[in-house]
Amino acid sequence: MGDDRRWAARYQFLDALWRGRDRIVCDRELEAVLHAGVEGPLGELLAALIPGGSSGQKGERAWVALHNDRRAASFARERSGTVFVSVEESAEIASDEGWQVALVHLGSPGSESGSRSELLGAGVETLLEVLGERLEDDPERSVVLSLPCTSDEDACYELLAELVEELFGDGRIYGLNRPAMAAFYDFGPVLEPEDQAGQTGEADIEVDNSLGSESPRFEVFIAVVGARIPGEGVTFIELPGPSAEPSAAELGRAAPATDDELASLRAQLAEAKRRGDLHAIERQSLLEKLEQAEDRIANLEDQLAEAPERPEPGESPTTGPRLDELLAREQTLRWELERMRGELERLEARPVEELEAELASLRAELEQAQSDLELSAEASLAEADGADEDELDDETLAELAQMLVDAEQTDESTPAQLREWRRARARLEHLLRKLERGGRLSALELHRELVQLKSSLSSIAGP
Repeated sequence: MGDDRRWAARYQFLDALWRGRDRIVCDRELEAVLHAGVEGPLGELLAALIPGGSSGQKGERAWVALHNDRRAASFARERSGTVFVSVEESAEIASDEGWQVALVHLGSPGSESGSRSELLGAGVETLLEVLGERLEDDPERSVVLSLPCTSDEDACYELLAELVEELFGDGRIYGLNRPAMAAFYDFGPVLEPEDQAGQTGEADIEVDNSLGSESPRFEVFIAVVGARIPGEGVTFIELPGPSAEPSAAELGRAAPATDDELASLRAQLAEAKRRGDLHAIERQSLLEKLEQAEDRIANLEDQLAEAPERPEPGESPTTGPRLDELLAREQTLRWELERMRGELERLEARPVEELEAELASLRAELEQAQSDLELSAEASLAEADGADEDELDDETLAELAQMLVDAEQTDESTPAQLREWRRARARLEHLLRKLERGGRLSALELHRELVQLKSSLSSIAGP
């Protein structure tokens, strides 16, 4: 039994639970089957499980939670009677809608021991929690969990049992086995008695498992939670086998044909096979292009959601500089950069000898200005000395001497006046001795000393 028929066995076994009832389906294997397509009895089973009409069979509703939600658009076009949502949105559907049965196929454990985090994805755990809460509202509701087995069947069974006990309290677990069987049909005696002619009836089914394995290997464990159960004991599900092509003997029995007719039929059969292969290749190519287009649409939607909102025509943005201001500022900076580059090139193009000559010229001008300044200062001092010497005439000296005599002849001088008079006389004698010795004393300094002496003598003499 291959994987393509394993899903059919699961849903055929659970037929009494989901057929005619509102249902939620979350199955990664079923997504692959919907994407690849299936025909024949398996296609009819898939059409009944995932309705394609507007209201399904008997008016039941169906929701399918997709792990790859980019396929939702293509699935919805083919099966308009089913609502396709992402796994993250399935919890909201389970909380708001009035479903009657939920079929959830868990992922295979990644290791021998397995863990709850490996079984449940980002949205499946939330979906199961909501299903456990809503299951208590209606006793007629059912929840089905299926888990693929690894080489350690006991660990997988315990893992599923713990999950059912934690989320739902209790449930019944079934195991899907793939036995190798052969079926024998009884066509009755060759000479049928007259009294049994025309009688029809169902043949009894007998099972002989004496050649089978004592410990069957299970492929999938199925946990059913709810009042309804799909069966008790062992249930055998007959699945359609691979289609066989008619042989030449069967064609011969159908109608006698000549060699030319057989050659023509074989050519038609080969042409039909070739066209079928071309159609299959074209269909696969179209499916791949459709997936690429859906991925592109999803990427564009993400980019549109992340992009900032553009202002309406005639409306300026509320924050940030305007575009024309930015452009004007950029142009101004470009012009300034070009001007600085031109100035730099002009300076770099000037010869070194010209710069050195200009520097020497500036230095010579500086030295000339310094010498002119010194000469001007000396001339000013000489003029000041000449002017001071002219002011020191005989009248000033005579006036000073008379003041000294008057101060000395004063009988009513106070001790303070005497001290000032002696100090002034000592300063005058010191000044005269310095001049007699040829000491260097400028006219300005001499004039200042004489003025101070005159002021001191005036204060001693009184008004």
